[in-house]
Amino acid sequence: MKNSSTSSSKVFLATRGSRILILALKEIAFLALGLCIWVALAEATSHLGGPESTLEYRVNDLLKNHRDVEAIAVGHSHNMALDFSVLGIDGYHAWDGGSDVFEVEYELRSLVPKLHNLRAVFMPMAYWGFVRDNSAVPERRVRNLDYYRAFHSGPISASDRWLYLRASSWNIVRSDHWKVIVEAVLRHKGDTTLPAGIDPADGHSIQSDDFKPMSYEELVEYTKSDPAGVKAHLDIQDACKAGHANLAKDTYTCVVRIIKFLQTRGIRVIFFTPPYFATYTELYYPETIRSMKARMEELVDEYAVEYYDFSTDKDLIHNNLLFKNDDHLDADGAVVFSKKLRAAMHAHEAVDDL
Repeated sequence: MKNSSTSSSKVFLATRGSRILILALKEIAFLALGLCIWVALAEATSHLGGPESTLEYRVNDLLKNHRDVEAIAVGHSHNMALDFSVLGIDGYHAWDGGSDVFEVEYELRSLVPKLHNLRAVFMPMAYWGFVRDNSAVPERRVRNLDYYRAFHSGPISASDRWLYLRASSWNIVRSDHWKVIVEAVLRHKGDTTLPAGIDPADGHSIQSDDFKPMSYEELVEYTKSDPAGVKAHLDIQDACKAGHANLAKDTYTCVVRIIKFLQTRGIRVIFFTPPYFATYTELYYPETIRSMKARMEELVDEYAVEYYDFSTDKDLIHNNLLFKNDDHLDADGAVVFSKKLRAAMHAHEAVDDL
């Protein structure tokens, strides 16, 4: 009797275990099916609704209307110093404000194979160029969403896996409840018209007509007090170093990878540091500046890249009329700087080769 009871208990437990296993497998299958549908919807709608960021607008316009350009400017907003019309180069601005070198590498690996006439890449090197990793700072990591929506090439870093998934499913989880998607489907395409702030000729940021340069005294005070200026850059730099061990070493290695990636394809990489208003340089960490320039000298010696440093050009750094703010030139400043850069490139016998 005891054996019969024991056998019944075993059968019951086995049956119960089988049911639990079947239910678990069904739940897993349901979740897997839901994930597949999610991914399929994300892929199917990824081209609808139009761009969402300046970077995405620029990339879409570049690949649609300027695929035959000879040069592109990548990196961060210090590219505002470049005026391709003055340089005499058929170029396009494909940068995003505040970008680090890891984001630049990600962009170039996606873009370069699609630009068959590309012969040069311009890349600004700010004082903070080797001490910034946006993925290392949670509040800055979300900016990579713009890169993922623009290029769809996987996460930039391991810490960005979930962020990449979020970017891939952006067209599903929408605050507008699919309104733009439905409108795009009815129009059969997303609205990719460039916003008013971007020049359709080369993707440059357009300066407003009512812009008025600050006086010298105003610009000095602005540089000292601007919450988005020197102090913000130093705070970001410190946060990045705290969140990324061996940051300077890893950024340098990344830049080397960028150089090799471009040079093996016969593409010239042109680094430059634009003029900064004198007070900006005075307030920045001297050791960061020294280290950046020393590393650039190493790269020039080791890989024969071009590097043009105008950060302390006395003809430019004290002229308030050439600056939009403490670390960005205005439209007039871009013309003056680009003429100087062109002359320096001629001296380097570089322009004629583009």
